[in-house]
Parts: sequence; C-alpha cells; structure tokens
Amino acid sequence: MTPAICAQPQTVFQRVGQVTPDAGIRATADYDAASAFVALQDWASAEAALENFRTRNPSHALAADADKKLAVAYQKDNKLAQAAEAYARIAQRQSESLSTRRDAAWLAAQSYDKAGVPAQSARSYEYYLANFPQPLERAFEARRRLADIALNDVHDNARYLRSLHDIIDAEKSAGAQSTGASRQMAAQASLELGRLDAANARQFALTAPLAKSVKQRKAATEAAVATLARAADYGFSDVTTAATYEIGLVYRDFGHALMASERPGRLKGDELEQYNLLLEEQADPFEQKAIQAHEANLQRMRQGLWNDWIRRSVWALAELAPGKYGKHEQREDSYDAPF
Repeated sequence: MTPAICAQPQTVFQRVGQVTPDAGIRATADYDAASAFVALQDWASAEAALENFRTRNPSHALAADADKKLAVAYQKDNKLAQAAEAYARIAQRQSESLSTRRDAAWLAAQSYDKAGVPAQSARSYEYYLANFPQPLERAFEARRRLADIALNDVHDNARYLRSLHDIIDAEKSAGAQSTGASRQMAAQASLELGRLDAANARQFALTAPLAKSVKQRKAATEAAVATLARAADYGFSDVTTAATYEIGLVYRDFGHALMASERPGRLKGDELEQYNLLLEEQADPFEQKAIQAHEANLQRMRQGLWNDWIRRSVWALAELAPGKYGKHEQREDSYDAPF
C-alpha cells in the first residue's frame, strides 16, 4: 500500500502535462514531479523527469535547481560521468555563488576521475585551477592529479613534466600559505623530475670520440644530481632518502658507462691496457661519489631512520665497496635490524 500512496504526488504533477501540455504551470508541475521522485529516492525516475524538464525548459528559473537535483540523483545512482556533467554545468553558471561554482567544479573533476574517464577528468581539473586557484590545498591536489593522469592514463609526457613544474612553481609562490602538504607535494615532484633527468642522462652512450660524449653525459648527470639534491633539501625523510639513493645510482651509472665505453679501434695490447687503466682512473671519482651518497643514507640511521631506500643503499654499498660493506653478517647485524 505504501509505495502506491507515495507515488500519487508525482503522478498528479505529471498529469498536468498530459492533460494540458501547453499549460503555463506545466514546467512547475514537471519540476515538482521530479522533486517528488528525488524525495522518494527513485533515482531512475528522478533522472528521467529532470532531464525532460531541462530539455523542455532550458531557460527556466528552476533550471539551476534542476541541475543540482540531477547531479545528486546521478551520484546516488552511481552514474558518475553523468553526475560530473551536471556539476560542470553548475560550475559554469554565472548566476551561482562563487563557493557553489567552486565546489561544483571540484565535484565534476572528482566524479570524472572516479568514473574512469581521464581526458574529461584532466580538462575538469584544468578548468578548476584556471578559475578557482584558492583554496591552495585543493589546487595542489588538482595539480597532483593532473600529473598522475598524464603519467598513468593518457601517457602525455609533456603534460606530466608541465604538471610537475607547476606543483614546484606553485609552492615557491605560496609564501605564507605554504603548508607541509604543499611542500611535500613539491618535494615529490622534484624527486620525479630528478628521476626523469637521471633516465635522460643514461641515454647518452659513451662512444668515440669519448671527449664529446663524456661532456654530454657529464652535463646530463650534473643536471640530474642538482634536481635530486633539490628534492632532498625539502627535508622529508622518504623523499630525501630516495633522492640520495638515486644520486648514488646516477654517479655509479656514469662510472659504469665509462668502463663500458667504446674503445678506439686502433688500440691493441699494451696501449689498450693503458687506456683501460686511464678509464678506471676517470671512473673512480664517480664511484667514490656514489659511495658517499649511499653512506649519507646510512648516516641517517643515527637519526632513527630506516626505510627501503636506506636498505637499498646498504646493498649498493655491498656492491661498490665489498671490502668494507660486503660481509653478509655485517649487513644483517648492523643494518637490517638497527633498533
């Protein structure tokens, strides 16, 4: 009995349109019918009624409220992409208050995100940033999501780089509004940029003539180390230890690249041996820098730190300096269980 009784109000409202489709009160009656469906949490009927109202009355005074009800209905009905479309319309409606438009723009981006439509999600986050740069915390979340979407979903390296730089630049400009969360996002962005710079450095093969290719590889290596050092300087332990480990790797890889570099074809016998000794001399400073970087991570154990990046530095040292760090028992006793 109850469902039938509850269904009467919207049936009465809808009958206005059926009996007198051109009646002046039809729009209001259709809206009231849709509202009744919302009150009953009959989301499918509410969606159909509200969409019908929007189609028939795009300029009606109640169109804005219809979109709000429609956004809620779609969200409750787990139709997130459709909910996002409704929220996006609200965000662009100039008659709404700034706070309403801002919240709607954020909900549109998040709904597209949850719906798994990265292209629309990215456009919505970009719209949010362009129109609602405050509050800062939410804007940083939008920049981070843009970076993640570019990296993981649309595989747009240029946008990924741009988003990482945007995070860092926004933190630099934040001034008194800077927070621990915004600084940590900037630190993570710097770490990711450093890893990209390190990957770029590794692409420079050392070929003859060695002087030219070494110069290119060295410049790329120095750029990577500088970016990683900036990430470490933010002072967040996870980022700092990760960046320090990466610095050790990029130096080690330069040393290995020197030893694996192309030999001049004319060298034979003693001359080749002397050339190899010369390469070892040139590679040694980079190996020493790698050792120093990993040892810096070990020193952080004295501060009570122990994480996967420090553990990796321990194993890197076992490879780089086996005489000092290569004993299995020493690693287990001194490093694997430091507390």
